[in-house]
Amino acid sequence: MDKCFIENNVDVIQISFQGLDKESYEKQRRGSSYNLIEKNIKKMIKLRGNHPYPFLHLSTTILDEDDQSIERFINYWLEIGVDSVGIGRTDYDRPIKEMIKDEKREKEIEEIKKRQTLVKIPNHEYLYRYIDVNWD
Repeated sequence: MDKCFIENNVDVIQISFQGLDKESYEKQRRGSSYNLIEKNIKKMIKLRGNHPYPFLHLSTTILDEDDQSIERFINYWLEIGVDSVGIGRTDYDRPIKEMIKDEKREKEIEEIKKRQTLVKIPNHEYLYRYIDVNWD
């Protein structure tokens, strides 16, 4: 599947991450594999070779991680060959309680929410427009 992105001249691939390391990624993206997504990103970079396309953008959201950890994350992915890295804040107020069927997971999310540093704007509705590709 990776080659189809290159063969069909896809302009941009945006990879959505969560956290800055294996532990935070797998805790927040339960059932996912950090190692697998890292392997797939490296494979895409290798297949792309010296071609400028597709442009690879990696974005992640964080809770309360320190500046040094953020800088290490950015530098690591840029050195591997990702073209740009974006950092945002995780919004754990979005999950709808009815969607979380697992009581243990609900408690985990409540604990994670305590670390959330996203600043909220009162009476503001969020609008999202995206496509989500899960490689793991």
